[in-house]
Amino acid sequence: MSIIQKIKNKILWQNSKWYEKYIDKQIRILKKIAAYNGVSKVAESIDRVYIEKFIEDNKQYIKGTVLEFKGTENYAHRYTGPRDKIRYCAGLKYYDIYKKFKDINYFFELEDISTYPKEKFDCIIFTQCLPYFLDPVKILSNVVTMLKPKGVILICSDMFSKNIPEAPFLTYITEQGLKYACSELIKMRGGGLIAIKSYGNINSALRNMLNIKRCNLTEYHNDYSSNYPVLITAVYQK
Repeated sequence: MSIIQKIKNKILWQNSKWYEKYIDKQIRILKKIAAYNGVSKVAESIDRVYIEKFIEDNKQYIKGTVLEFKGTENYAHRYTGPRDKIRYCAGLKYYDIYKKFKDINYFFELEDISTYPKEKFDCIIFTQCLPYFLDPVKILSNVVTMLKPKGVILICSDMFSKNIPEAPFLTYITEQGLKYACSELIKMRGGGLIAIKSYGNINSALRNMLNIKRCNLTEYHNDYSSNYPVLITAVYQK
């Protein structure tokens, strides 16, 4: 910033009217965030940009017998071939929500390992699930049970999310937290971590909370920032 610009800014901020306008604008933004109810279509939300990028970055693992945890948007079908098999699953406690989806092959109690199929899948797409559980390490360990040897889990979680009444245990996982969870998982179950990566920055995080659709996200807003990522991801191999 030039000296002239610094002087202009100092003069500007000494004018209380300008300062009051700035504060009013910030309050309006905060009120809009507080009233945020999510975009009308999940596919239009900004965090989906990063989920799709994460899946695209790791598409080489989506092959063989693939299990995807059912969501509003699913991705396995975009990358699998005619010889691959796709299965969808959901937690038994959410049966009333997901029973309308005819393509779900499995309902099981996610915290009860005895209900899991054993060593059945080459790839598991585990998106936006971890925040719903008090013990993410236990859940990841359970999910590993379903992997064949050398199988891969694609994991991702939102950094920012509105409180959801249907998810009383919702927590937010940082990049450091996911690294720790994966390191504990490796101690328990072996295997290795292929990658930990974050997507997004403060600009895209704010736009996500302000209900701005993905079509208005510019290349600048796609830049990564370790301080305020929108999405935290990991790739684990058994």
